[in-house]
Formats: sequence, structure tokens, C-alpha cells
Amino acid sequence: MRYMLPVRLFVVIMIVMFCSGCLIWRQLAVVDHGSGSHSHNNENGEAAVNILQFGVRSNVAVCQAAAINYAVEEVSKRPGGGTLYFPEGTYYISPGQHIRLLPGVNLRGAGMGKTIIWGEYDADYLIKAKSAQLNVTISHLTLENPVRLILMETVSEISFHQVEFRKGMVRFEKNSSHIEIDHCRFIENTGKGAYASDVCSYVRLTYNEVINPTEGGFNLSRHQNSYVAYNYIYSDTNIDSGYAGIRLPNSAHNNVVEHNKIIRMGRGIFVLSGSENNLVQHNRVEKATSQGIFVESSNNIVRGNTIQDAGAEAIYVNDSSSSKAHHNMIEANHVFDTYRIVNPDPKRQVIGLRIYGQGNTVRDNTVDGAFGK
Repeated sequence: MRYMLPVRLFVVIMIVMFCSGCLIWRQLAVVDHGSGSHSHNNENGEAAVNILQFGVRSNVAVCQAAAINYAVEEVSKRPGGGTLYFPEGTYYISPGQHIRLLPGVNLRGAGMGKTIIWGEYDADYLIKAKSAQLNVTISHLTLENPVRLILMETVSEISFHQVEFRKGMVRFEKNSSHIEIDHCRFIENTGKGAYASDVCSYVRLTYNEVINPTEGGFNLSRHQNSYVAYNYIYSDTNIDSGYAGIRLPNSAHNNVVEHNKIIRMGRGIFVLSGSENNLVQHNRVEKATSQGIFVESSNNIVRGNTIQDAGAEAIYVNDSSSSKAHHNMIEANHVFDTYRIVNPDPKRQVIGLRIYGQGNTVRDNTVDGAFGK
């Protein structure tokens, strides 16, 4: 019996120590979880590193490029990289400075219009990357800079999701590939297009809005095997420009353009300059200043599109000395050529279908020529 008291005392002491330890651990866990300056979970639950840990400041008119680039470099050294989280606020980049993307480092904000990375320098780009397989996602933020926003040269594996691009253009070039821009918004972008890129492949532009660009929406020079679909490209006033809502110039091959809605662009969709084997189908073009769909190249399919109120030709296949337009398929398109102008120009010709070239197939199209012919 003389041994019972020490055993009981030992058990009580162990229980108290265990419970105290649990309590302390739980308190520490709560403190760490509640610290907004340390981490933030992204969409898939992965912990993101708060950019403020690296000395980055928001809502100040002081350049943050150096601190952001330091954060990107530090996270890039971690196995597998990671995600940098930008809390709600504005982050200023001064003239001559830019953010450098590195492989494996994602940038995520608190939402479009909430996290804003901005500059005011029209002679350079806000974000750059060069010669890298990036494996990077940029999401949930706004990027703003006059004339130029993004320049990527010889990069691959990059995606933008729920990003707002304000004023400047987005540019990829020099054999960049596997680019995705999805559910993003382009606002008042300057240049040949909101997205104006050259020599790219496997680009996906889907479910984006392009509102009031200066010249046009997407200019896909020398693009191959790319997919442009379900985009809404709109201007409050008619744009008088030779560019287009969607433009495929300079030997752009094997691209699909479908289910887009394009309103008040200079041209709706323009396929030109030796661009072949492209499929343009099930798009809707309204109130184009000149042509709804303009083709100046060979071996393309234009099928099932709806053109309403074109300012000139609704669908125009033009064979010229500089650009041949042969063996295209113009099939099952529906033209509502009903654009009435007060005091019209007598030289204006509103034509449903104008087809030149050799070997083009034109079948099963319908034209309402109430005010055209």
C-alpha cells in the first residue's frame, strides 16, 4: 500500500503536463493561423507566402520593384518554388524598373481591382521574363501601365487567371509557347491589340473580356496551334482601324477561333498574309466598321458565323497581287446586313458576301439584304 501514493501522484503530474502542453500548442497554433502577415492559402489550399514579409510595402508612391524581385528570387530557391501573395492594396513600380518572373514562383492577389500593381512609364514593360520554362500562374490582381504591360521572350508554361490588364498591351514573342489567358479582363488597351504577340504556339485565350481597346482585341501574328474561344470583345464606339477584334496575320497556321462575340471593331475577324488552315466558326460579329470577317489567305474554313450590321462587306474573301485567297470554305454563315446610315456615303457598298480567288467553296450561307445586297 505504501507505493500507491507515488504512483497516483505521478499519474496526476503526467496528466497536468500533457494537458498544459496541448493547451500551449493549441494557443501557438491559433496565433500562427491568425497572423495575416505570414501566409495565405491559394485556391488549392497550398500555403502562399505574404509578400510583405520581404519588405514590400503597399499604398505608397515608392518603387517596390527591388523588394518584389528579392521576394521572387528567395521563393525561387525553395524546392518547387511557391506562391507569393499580394494583399489588397496598390504596389508602385517606378519608370525604368520592372518585375522579373522566375520559374516556379506564382503571383496571386486578393482580386481584380483589389490588388493593383501599377506604373506610369510608357517606354517599358511592367513585368518581364526571358528564356525560361516558367511553370508560373499569375492570378487575382490588376496590372496597370500605359502602352506596355507584359513582355515575355522565349518562355513557356505560363497562365493568367482572373487578371485585369489595364491600358498597356500584353506581348509574347520569340517562340514562346503553352500560354493561357483565361477569365481575364482587358481595359482600354493601346497598340495593335490588347494581346499583341508574335511567333507563339499553343496559346489559349478563353473567356476573356476586352473593353474599349484603341485598335483591336487579339493580334496573333505567326501563331500556330492556338485556341481563341468564348471571348467578348467590345467597344462603346465604332473603331476605325485596319486591325480587328481577332487578327491572324503573317502565316498564322492551324488555329481555331470560335464562339467569340465581337462588337464595333474596325473588322471583326481578319485572316491575312499567308495564314492558312485556320478554323473560324460560330462567332458573332456586330456593327463592324468595315468587314465582319475578312480573309486574304488560302485554305481556311469560315463556318457557322453570324454577322450583323457590318459597315461594308459582311464576309469578304479578297484575292490580291500580294495575298492569295484560294480554296477557302465559306459555309453556313448567317448575315443580317441591316445597317442603315443616315445620309450614307454614296460610295459605300454594304455587301453580304464578296468572294474572289480560285477554288473557294461557298455554300449554305443565308443573307438578309434589307439595306445591303
